[in-house]
Amino acid sequence: MKAPADFRPEQLHRRDWYVQEGDTWRLRASRCSGCGMLMFPAAHACPRCWPAPPIEDATVPETGTLLSWTTAEIAPASFAPPYAFGYADMTPTVRLFGQIDRTGDPPLAVDMKIELVLGVVSRDHQGQAVWAYKFAPAIREG
Repeated sequence: MKAPADFRPEQLHRRDWYVQEGDTWRLRASRCSGCGMLMFPAAHACPRCWPAPPIEDATVPETGTLLSWTTAEIAPASFAPPYAFGYADMTPTVRLFGQIDRTGDPPLAVDMKIELVLGVVSRDHQGQAVWAYKFAPAIREG
């Protein structure tokens, strides 16, 4: 996820969920060295192979598939409705829940390809931006 110009890492929700790789940010995950299962958030043991094989550092893929979504028309004071949110499968073992960036086209649809982006998801009690991953329709080149 490329960081927008106004992004400030100290404003990340759950900073421990992220790892910086150069000028991009990725969701921190772990992978079982025994069965290959990817886990997010990062785990210390594999639920399939407990307790044995070592766990390796990994990251969540940047793209996935939108499974379901809806729009919130009414929200707590720290959120700015209306906003879309939903579930996306990033791998067969990683399903994420998050807000969806609805700026521009195409319209949202079940099974559409999405990518992870960094965006403001809410405001804290002092009115400061709270950043986290969001889904956005995948950009198709060509």
